[in-house]
Amino acid sequence: MDVTGHTSFGGHGDPPQGPQKAASIRDVAAAAGVSYQTVSRVINGHPNVKEETRKRVDAAIQTLGFRRNATAFALASGVTRSVTVITSNTVLYGYAATLQGLEEASRAAGYALGVRVVTPEDDLDRTIAAAADTGGGVVVIGYDRIGAAALDRVPAHVPCAALVEAPAPGRTP
Repeated sequence: MDVTGHTSFGGHGDPPQGPQKAASIRDVAAAAGVSYQTVSRVINGHPNVKEETRKRVDAAIQTLGFRRNATAFALASGVTRSVTVITSNTVLYGYAATLQGLEEASRAAGYALGVRVVTPEDDLDRTIAAAADTGGGVVVIGYDRIGAAALDRVPAHVPCAALVEAPAPGRTP
C-alpha cells in the first residue's frame, strides 16, 4: 500500500528534527555560483543580469525555497509592502467577507495586511496616523458612520482605497 500526505515522510527516513534554517541570499549565491550582489540584482529585477545567470539564480531560489526577508527589504529600500484596513467591525458578514477578500488579494500580491478596529471612543486622528505611519496604504471599510468618519480623516498624501455603502436611490451621499 502506498500512503502519501502528512502521514508519510516520502521514504527518506526520519522526519527532520527541530526548526529548519531559512535559506539566505548567500546560500542562493553559493548554489548558483554567483555573488550575493548578483542574487540581489535578480531578486530586484535589475536589467543588467545575463539571462543564463538569471535562470541559474531563479533555479537556486526554487530549489532552496528562498524567500526575501520583508523586513530587511523594507529597511533597505524604504518600500513597505503593507496595507492597513480600518474598520469598525470584523464579525458581521459584509465586513468579514470584505476582510477575507482583502487578505487573499494582499497575500497574492505579496503584501502584509493589518487590521485596526475603531470604536466611537477611539481618537480617529491618532488611529489613522498610526495606520499611515506603517508606510503602506490604507483601506477604509466605511459601511457605517464610524468608517465614514475614519475615511474623512485619512490625509491626502496617504494611499487610500475605501469601500462604502451606496446611498439609497434619490439620496445624496
